[in-house]
Amino acid sequence: MPQPPPDPGSKAPVADTAPAPHRGVLQAGWDKFRDNVVPGVIVTFVAGLALISFSDIKSDIDGLEDSVNASFSELKGEIATDFAAVDARFARLEDNIDARSTAVDARFARLEDNIDARFTRLEENQREIAQTLSRLVALVEAHFEVPAIASG
Repeated sequence: MPQPPPDPGSKAPVADTAPAPHRGVLQAGWDKFRDNVVPGVIVTFVAGLALISFSDIKSDIDGLEDSVNASFSELKGEIATDFAAVDARFARLEDNIDARSTAVDARFARLEDNIDARFTRLEENQREIAQTLSRLVALVEAHFEVPAIASG
């Protein structure tokens, strides 16, 4: 359809109506395929080979994925086994620490009882010494008693 002539009062640029050169090349290529059956068959054959190739690649990728998943599953199992072993070792260490802590607590309790007994004996000895000194002082005073001077 022909374009109407531009309005002389309008200063808008006129759009280029010529087809883009790359569209013409593509259109010419498609026109060749429409006119001749052989290129279409060749393109179909190449597309089929590409699909078969992609299918083989997909099966290879699926095999690789299965292999990686199997390796991950095996590693998960090993990690779980190692974790269980470490957890069991920590449990044994905690039990050992608890047993040693109980033994140390018992030893400190025995030491405290021993110290308390020694302090009790020391206090008894101090009382006996104080009584003995009091009696000794009383004996010395009685022995050296000076007669009282009558005041007078």
